Amino acid sequence: MLPFQPNHSLQDGIQILQTVVANDEPIGSREVSRRLGMDPTRTNRLLKTLAAMGMLLQTGNRKYTSGHGIHVFAAQSLRASGLLNAAIPHLETLHELGYLVSMGVVWRDRVSYLYYRQCASTTSDDSGLHTGLAATGAFPVEQSGIGIAYLAALPDDRLQEEHQGLSELALRRIREAQRQSYAYVCYRESHTLALPVGAEPSEPIAAIGLAGAIASSDIPVLLPRLQMAASFINDSLRSRTKQALKNT
Repeated sequence: MLPFQPNHSLQDGIQILQTVVANDEPIGSREVSRRLGMDPTRTNRLLKTLAAMGMLLQTGNRKYTSGHGIHVFAAQSLRASGLLNAAIPHLETLHELGYLVSMGVVWRDRVSYLYYRQCASTTSDDSGLHTGLAATGAFPVEQSGIGIAYLAALPDDRLQEEHQGLSELALRRIREAQRQSYAYVCYRESHTLALPVGAEPSEPIAAIGLAGAIASSDIPVLLPRLQMAASFINDSLRSRTKQALKNT
């Protein structure tokens, strides 16, 4: 929930930063301004400030892309959350099932995949872990099993406040996931089976899933494995939280 008098400059700066880093190629000030419906002069000033801070980099053709600072910021954030360290060992055990394994986080209307990796048998080479980390761009939350699993775990007040404007289809999927305690979503002939993860049930920080030709008849076999992985991840996150509390 926003404070009574939110800092609009901070809000605008973060929106601009996210717009640039989410783009697959450098983007100009005018296009950023158009996408956000923001005053061009204000957009240009904030872009230059972010570039001066090292969060963005201005290219030779005066467009903007991610700077070194955002990479450091991302690395520090992931380390502080402990999410990857808690999740990766258990995500790797799921590859033997023969499906794509993923973990994603939700912000606004997008899912960003921190882990997205095919099982070795479906790839032409023995792909290493590097192929699974941040291997794909942001994806619409409504079309993602990961996104639906995350949203279904939120309390209703947070869902309504933070994710207004969801389609009727998305809301039906969320309610179904709440009833089943898992998300099962089809998109472009691929099915995703997904569960939320987090130290507290009502405070999900991500979701994990299996994707591929998953029939509904496969769920009784696959779901327990996914639940086991989620449980181990949750336990690891809770242990980290308890340790942090002890150290304060």
